[in-house]
Amino acid sequence: MDRKRLILIATYLLVAGCHESLGLIGDASEDTSTEPGLDPVEDVHEAPADPGPDVACPPAGDGLWLTWTLDSEEWDDAREIDIPCTILWVDHSEVAFTRIELNCGTGGMMEHHVLEIFTNRHPLLEYLTGTSVMLNYVSQPWEWQERWFALRYFGGEIIIAGTTASSLVPRGYTVDEWYYPLSVRFATGLCPQEDNECGLYERAALDVEYWDDSEIVFDGTSTILGGVAAASVTVDTAWYYETITCFDYPDTQLNALFVLLPEG
Repeated sequence: MDRKRLILIATYLLVAGCHESLGLIGDASEDTSTEPGLDPVEDVHEAPADPGPDVACPPAGDGLWLTWTLDSEEWDDAREIDIPCTILWVDHSEVAFTRIELNCGTGGMMEHHVLEIFTNRHPLLEYLTGTSVMLNYVSQPWEWQERWFALRYFGGEIIIAGTTASSLVPRGYTVDEWYYPLSVRFATGLCPQEDNECGLYERAALDVEYWDDSEIVFDGTSTILGGVAAASVTVDTAWYYETITCFDYPDTQLNALFVLLPEG
């Protein structure tokens, strides 16, 4: 095994074993991480109990794309950020691009962070300029990159969140509190399985609820759910391997963006 891979594995184990709470979810001493060898989202990936008569696996799409970075890092070292911020400026001067500049910290310990979102399916966010928020960010490098972010109000509600990882949330966190007030599940069993070079594979989806509305959002699609209070959900990637032989490849992967829209 080469030196780079050994460093990545050591870093990942250190992060997983020494993980500290973001302050969102209560007692950091409670161990809610998954056991080694289990699917990291095994408690939330299943077919919806009642997907509805109109839910069917759609054709694979090729017109939706999504990437995001914090501080321009697409491949990030192990970092964890939990800090109050003020949104200084939201730039949407280019099509399909949003840049959010944040001034973070308290007193003399201030730091600057920049969130950049590239996607052809998300709403305008200029109205957030001047808003006080919490920035939560976790990155866990492995053979693949694991990254999660959320900008949320101080009451805990997300304003915007992004997940590019093999699980819905970082180890040690709960799905309900990370995505509050959304309910999010990783849904499988909706698309046919196929054998490829890495094992038994299927396209997946996110089962999302907000208020009294719910949607199954497949990979390569986006939707808006809710009523007066609404949320935008974009799923660029979602897949699941029931069996996998490629050990440098995650058995579950998703790349998604969640935005709570202003009322009215």
